[in-house]
Amino acid sequence: MLLVLGRPGSGCTTLLKTIAGETHGISIGKESQLNYQGFDQKMIQSTYRGSVSYLAELDVHFPTLTIGETLVIAKRARTPAEVPLPIQKGRTAGLDKQEESVTSLGLSPALDTRVGNDFVPGVSGGERKRLSIAELLLAQTTLQCWDNSTRGLDSSNATKFIMTLRQNTKTRGNTAIVSLYQASEELYKMFDKVMVLHEGQQIYFGKTESAKGYMENRGFRCPSRVTTPDFLTSLTNSASWERNLTYGLPLPKTAEDLAQIWKKSSEYQYLTEEIRRYNNEHPKIRSSVREAISQLSICISRGLLRLKNDIAPPVSGIIGNCVLAVILGSVFFNLAEDTDSFFGRSALIFFTTLLNAFVSGFEPGMLWEQRPIVEKHRRYAFLRPFVDAIAAMICDLPNKILTSIFFNVPVYFLSNLRRTPQAFLVFWLFSLTCLLTMSMIFRTIGSMSSTLAGSMAPVAVFMLMLMMYTGFTLPTPSMHPWFRWFNYLNPVGYTFESLMINEKSNRRPSGKVDEEGIPSDIAKNPSPQLSAAGSQLETSTEKSRCVADSVWQPTLPFLLWDNLSFKIQPADNSPGLLQGLEGWVSPGTVTALMTTLLNVLANRTYTGVITGDVLVDPCSSSSTFARNLGYAQQQDVHLPSSTVREALVFSAILRQPSHYSRDEKLDYVEEVISLLDMSCFADAVIGVPGEGLNAEQRKRLTIGLEIAARPESLVFLDEPTSGLDSDTAMAICALLRRLAKSGQAILCTVHQPSALMFQNFDRLLFLGPGGRSLYFGEIAESGQAVIDYFEAHGARQCDPAENPAEWIMEITSQSGPDGTSIDWEATWQKSENRRQAKRTTAKLRDKLSLLRLDGPHRYEQHFSRQLYWVTIRLFKHYWRTPSYIYSKALLCTLTALFISFSFWMSVNSVQGLQNQIFAIFLLLTIFTNLDQQIISQYLGNRTIFETREAPSRIYSWPVFVLSNLLVEMVWQTLMAMVIFACWYYPVGMFRNGGHEDMAERGGLALLTIWSFMLFTSTSSIAIVAGMESGPTAVNIAQLLYSLSLIFCGVLVPPHSLPSFWKFMNIVTPVTYFSSSLMTASLGKVAIRCSPSETLKFPTAGRLTCGEYMQSYINSQGGYLVDAASASECEFCPYSDIDAVYKNMGIRYQDRWRDLGITLAYSTFNVALAMLLYWRFRSHNKTKIKHRTE
Repeated sequence: MLLVLGRPGSGCTTLLKTIAGETHGISIGKESQLNYQGFDQKMIQSTYRGSVSYLAELDVHFPTLTIGETLVIAKRARTPAEVPLPIQKGRTAGLDKQEESVTSLGLSPALDTRVGNDFVPGVSGGERKRLSIAELLLAQTTLQCWDNSTRGLDSSNATKFIMTLRQNTKTRGNTAIVSLYQASEELYKMFDKVMVLHEGQQIYFGKTESAKGYMENRGFRCPSRVTTPDFLTSLTNSASWERNLTYGLPLPKTAEDLAQIWKKSSEYQYLTEEIRRYNNEHPKIRSSVREAISQLSICISRGLLRLKNDIAPPVSGIIGNCVLAVILGSVFFNLAEDTDSFFGRSALIFFTTLLNAFVSGFEPGMLWEQRPIVEKHRRYAFLRPFVDAIAAMICDLPNKILTSIFFNVPVYFLSNLRRTPQAFLVFWLFSLTCLLTMSMIFRTIGSMSSTLAGSMAPVAVFMLMLMMYTGFTLPTPSMHPWFRWFNYLNPVGYTFESLMINEKSNRRPSGKVDEEGIPSDIAKNPSPQLSAAGSQLETSTEKSRCVADSVWQPTLPFLLWDNLSFKIQPADNSPGLLQGLEGWVSPGTVTALMTTLLNVLANRTYTGVITGDVLVDPCSSSSTFARNLGYAQQQDVHLPSSTVREALVFSAILRQPSHYSRDEKLDYVEEVISLLDMSCFADAVIGVPGEGLNAEQRKRLTIGLEIAARPESLVFLDEPTSGLDSDTAMAICALLRRLAKSGQAILCTVHQPSALMFQNFDRLLFLGPGGRSLYFGEIAESGQAVIDYFEAHGARQCDPAENPAEWIMEITSQSGPDGTSIDWEATWQKSENRRQAKRTTAKLRDKLSLLRLDGPHRYEQHFSRQLYWVTIRLFKHYWRTPSYIYSKALLCTLTALFISFSFWMSVNSVQGLQNQIFAIFLLLTIFTNLDQQIISQYLGNRTIFETREAPSRIYSWPVFVLSNLLVEMVWQTLMAMVIFACWYYPVGMFRNGGHEDMAERGGLALLTIWSFMLFTSTSSIAIVAGMESGPTAVNIAQLLYSLSLIFCGVLVPPHSLPSFWKFMNIVTPVTYFSSSLMTASLGKVAIRCSPSETLKFPTAGRLTCGEYMQSYINSQGGYLVDAASASECEFCPYSDIDAVYKNMGIRYQDRWRDLGITLAYSTFNVALAMLLYWRFRSHNKTKIKHRTE
C-alpha cells in the first residue's frame, strides 16, 4: 500500500489518473515509463482493462437502484463466468450479506435503501462514498488508485476502509495507491510506503516508518502533537518551511529545491535500483472480464431493476399517450366513407405517424444522465458500453410496445380507419417499427454528441426534416432538388406512405353531385389539400477592516436548545434521528456537533417533525434569524459561470446590512479574499466539479460567501474541512478561532479531526446511535475535559500521543477495560455533567426568547435591488454558457433556414399557398425543441437557488422566477429577429402585399414571431415552475402543445371539429399565432391556379362558361380562366385567400387583435409561473411543534 501526500494542486490526482490510464486531457512525456509487470499502458487499457482502476472523488451511481442492487451488479460483472451466480429474489440477490466489503464498511443496514443523488432522495453522502468504495473492492482489480476516498467519512469509517484495503492487499496480493488530504497516525501506519508531492515534484518516496526521519535529517522538525502525515503534508506549504526548519539551516525556496535534495539522497539511489530490478520481471496478468453474452444478462437485470424502482415515468408516459390518442381519435371521430374525409384521413395518419416517431425524442437526454456511470463501469471492466446499449434497447421494448398499443388502438378505431384485421395489424406493425427505428436514431445522435446541449439542435433539425419530407406538408412535386434526396432516406416518409396505401388502396369512396352537376365534395372543398391546410442595491459610519478587527462588532445572540427531537415520519414508532437534546452556543465560542442537529437549528430540514424549544437572545427575532446567520454547506454549490470575486460581491451586496455603503461592501470582499488566501484564483471561473476550481478552492469559496455576508448572529458550518489537506483544514480552524475571538458564535460539524484541530473547539456535543446525547460540555486544552469525563466513567486511559477525537469514537463503540459494555447514553443521563447542563439550560431560558423556526423571514435588500442584481448575474451566466446560447441560436437559425429553403419563393397558386400555410405551421413546431432547452437551463438555476441561496435568504423566490423570465425573454427576442430574417424573406412572403402595406405586413409578422418566442419561454417556465422532474415537465409541455397543434384549425378546420371540442379552437394559443401570421403573410392575396390545379369540365348546351358558372361563382367564389369559352371550362375554385380563411374562421381585420391575444397568453404564463412556484415550491413543508417541559 502506497500513500500519496500533498496539498490540493500538488499533482496527487494527476499521478493517480496517469497510473490508472485515465489520461483524457493529460499529456504524458515521452521519457515517462509505465511498467505494469511487463505490460505497457496501451495493453493494460485494452487486453487487460479492469486490472487497473481509479476511484475519483465524485460518486456516480444509478440513483433509483438500492445499495444492494448496485453491489450485486458489480459482483456479477466481475465474477468469472464459470462461477454460477443465479439471479435470486430479495435485496441481496447474488450478494452475501456477510460480504467483506459490505460488513466492513457498515452498509448492511442500508442494502434496501435507494442510492439517490443530489436531486433524488436516498442514502447520505457518507454512505454513498462507502458504496463507491465497496463497488471498487468488488471489482477485484490488481492495482487500485483511490483519490481522497475518505472524503465525507467520519474517522471510524475511514479507519474501517483503510483496514479493509490492508486486508485485501494481504490476502489477495492487490496493490493500493491512496491519496489522502487528512490522515491520522493510525491510518498512516497501515501503509507500507509513502510518496510526498509538491507542485508536481516528488520530494520523497520510501517506507512510511522512514519518512519522518528523512525529513528530520534534512533539518525539518515535527511539532508536538502533529501526526506524521500532517507533518509531511505541511512541508508542501512553503509558509511552513521556516517554522518547521531547524534554526541555522538554509531555507528551501522552491519545490525544485526540495526535489533536488531528494534526488541527491541515498534513499533516491535505492529507489532507482529497485526500479531497475523490477523492470527485469515480466509476469503475466489474467483478467476475469466476462464475455459479452454474460454481460448482456447482467445489463438486462440491472435495466429491469431500474425500471421497477422508477416505474412512474414509463407509466405516466403510457397514460399520457393514451389520453392523447383518445383526444386525437375524438377529433377525427368516425370519419365518413366518402371523399369529404380524404384530407381528414391523410392528416390523421400524418399526425399519428409523427407522434409514433417522436415519442422517443427525449432519449438523448436520458443517455446523458447515465453516461458517467457507463464510463465508470467501462473503466472497471464491469460492462462494455455497446452491451449496455443493447440491453437498454431490450429493457425498453415492453414500454415501447405498450405505448404503441395504448396509442394506436384508440386512434385507429375511434376515427373509423379501415376496420379489417389485416389493415389494423399492418397499421400497428408499421407504427411500432417507426417508433423503434426513430428510437435507435435518437439514441445514435445522443451517443455521438459530446454535450447534451450540443445534441438538441441536431435532433430538432432532424425531426423537422423528417416531418417536412414525409410527402404530406410538402408534396413530392413541390420538393426542391437540394433537399429532395432526404425523402428517399426518410423512415417516417416510408411509414406514412405505407399507412396511406394500407388505408386507401382498393377503396372506392362515395361522392355526391349537386343540382348543377358539380360533385358536392368539390363544390364544398374544391381543393381538399388547400382547404385542410387552411383548416390549419446606503450609508455607513465606519470603514470595513479585517474580520477579527473592531469593524465586526455585531449584536450576537445566544442560542439554546432544550428537549429537542427530530424524526422523519410523525406516525412512525421507531426512534427519531435526534432525541431529547439540550445544549447552547455562546458568543465567542466554537461548538462541534452532528450534521442533522446543525440542519435543524439552522432551519434547513424540509420534511419530518421537530419537537422541543429553540431559544435565542431577544435581540434576534424569527424574521431576521435565518438571514443573519451564515451557513456553509457541505456541498459546494455555486453558479459555475461566475468568478470567485463576483460570487463574493453578489453575496455581500445582497446580504450585508443596508447601512453599509456599496464601496464598504466591496472593500470587505477584498478583505475576505485576502483572509481566506484566495487572491491567486479570485478572478477564476468557478466551474463545475472536475472542471474549474478544485475541491479545496471551492470549499474556501463556500465559507467565504458566508463571511462576506457579515452574519450578525451565528455561523453554521457543515463539514468545513471536508476534502481539504491538513494544513488547509488547520487554516480553516484558525479562521474560525479568529471569528470566535471577535465575538462570533460558531457551530460546525467535523469528520476526522486531528488532535490540533479538535482542541480548537470550545465545546462538544457528542451523539450516539439513535441521536441521543453521550456528552455535552467543555473540551479544554488537548481535550482534557472530555477525556476526564469518559475516563471517570470507566473508559480506558487516553495515551498522551493519541488523538482525543479518535479515542472517543473508539471507547464509545467498544467494551470497557473489563470486557463489559458501557451504556454511555445511560451514563450521561445519570452524570453530574448532564445535571449541570440542565441547570444551566433552565437558568438561561428566562433570558431568551422562543424562536419559531417556521416564522416569517425578511430580506436585507428590497425587491427592486434584488431583481436588478440577480438579473445582471443571470445575464452574465447566459453569456458565459456558450453551449446553451449557441445551441439555441443554431436551433432557431437552422430550423428557419431549412423551412424557408424547402418552401423557397413559393408562388401564389393553390399548392403554393398551401405550402406557405404549412411553412407557417411548421415554424410553430419549433416550440417542442426550444422548451427542452429552456426547462433544462431553468432547472439548473433552480437547483442553485433552492439548495443554497433561498435558505440563506439572499433573495426571494419571485425575484428568482422573474429574473429567469426576463433573461429568457431577451434572448428569445434576439432569436425572433433571426428567425424572421431567415424565414420570412426566403419563403417569399414579402411579395404578397402591395407597397402600401408591405411594412405593416412585415412588422406584424415579426411581432407575431416575437410574441410566439415569448410564449415559448414563459409557458415552458410556467409548466416546470411547480414540478420536481424536468423530463415530466417536458412531456407535459409537449403534450399540451401537441393538443394545441391539433385544435388550432390548420389540420382540422374549426367547423369539422366535434361539438365537444370546438371550444378548444377558441382557447388554444396556437390558433391566434397561426391566424396572426397567416393574415400578416398571406391576407388579401390573389390566387392564380396552375394548369394542373384548374378543374376542367364541359359547359351545358350553348351556354358559355361564364353563363354556366355565374351563380356558383357568386355563391362559392372562384374564377374562370376563359369565361367566354363555350366548349370546355377551366375553373379555379379560389380567387383569393380570404375564401380559404373564411373556412378556417380567420378574418384579415382581426390580425392586430390576434397579436394582442397572443401577448395576453404570455402575460398569463408569467402570472401562472409565479402562482405555481408559490403554491408548490416556496413553502417550508417542515412540520414544527414546540413543547416546553
